[in-house]
Amino acid sequence: MFYRGSAFWETQTEWIFGECKTFNKFKQRDIDRMRTIAADFPNSMIVFATLRDEFSQDEKDMLIPFVADCRAYAKFDRPKNPVLLLTGTELFSICGPPSCWKNKEGKSKEFVDRGRHVHTLLGLCELTESLYLDFGPWGPDWEEEFKRRHEAAQSK
Repeated sequence: MFYRGSAFWETQTEWIFGECKTFNKFKQRDIDRMRTIAADFPNSMIVFATLRDEFSQDEKDMLIPFVADCRAYAKFDRPKNPVLLLTGTELFSICGPPSCWKNKEGKSKEFVDRGRHVHTLLGLCELTESLYLDFGPWGPDWEEEFKRRHEAAQSK
């Protein structure tokens, strides 16, 4: 899929590749397929969507290493491959995120209760990685990478 945000400053067309399931579970071969696509199309957005209400623990265990690799800093304050995680909660909702989470328990409800909003698709990727896989924001991870690069450059 191709996507371009509606804000006037968004001039880049995003490439989006997705792996979707109705009520079946994601398998390792699905993750491997998306890993190949992510490698062949750096900066593209990767989507895992299921019509079920949650990702199973087995699915999370497979997704975490993949998403961790995709979160690496690429350029222009974005990860190598932003990953968007969608469940039936987001897909069946009339309102979409974050309103669709107001009746859900856990981190997503806390996000809504704090009155927070997501304004970009990239922001939704970062948020769903946090909500469904317990990742933190991208920034602190990138700061560590910048420090490591700086120290490596200084030692040369």
